[in-house]
Amino acid sequence: MEKLLPVMQQGLELAVTVEEAVKHVERLLKEKHLEEPLYLVEDIISAFASIQRSFEPVKKECDMEMVHLTAAQVHQALQKTVYSFESGSRGKVEETVENELKPGIEEWRKAMEETLRRYVTQ
Repeated sequence: MEKLLPVMQQGLELAVTVEEAVKHVERLLKEKHLEEPLYLVEDIISAFASIQRSFEPVKKECDMEMVHLTAAQVHQALQKTVYSFESGSRGKVEETVENELKPGIEEWRKAMEETLRRYVTQ
């Protein structure tokens, strides 16, 4: 388990960066941009997928049920965000980011923090 703690910590650090990126997407959308946030969302998707892959060995060693559940919500929110971009409606993208993606990412990060805290204090 000790070998996996650095993986969990790095995943959490990247999740914080992802959360900051989502907030930046939200700001850009409020400033009436649509193309630049799309590229940032592509990076968010890549980072999310990378974190999820890095946690595969961790899942075998510790209880990550809440991380898994919140990750599923983030996955759905990312899909809806992409569909919103495809519609070309900045308002729809902004609504999806604000109401689904941002809260989903926050809950996912919190679930990772809680999971990590449980194993660091053991």
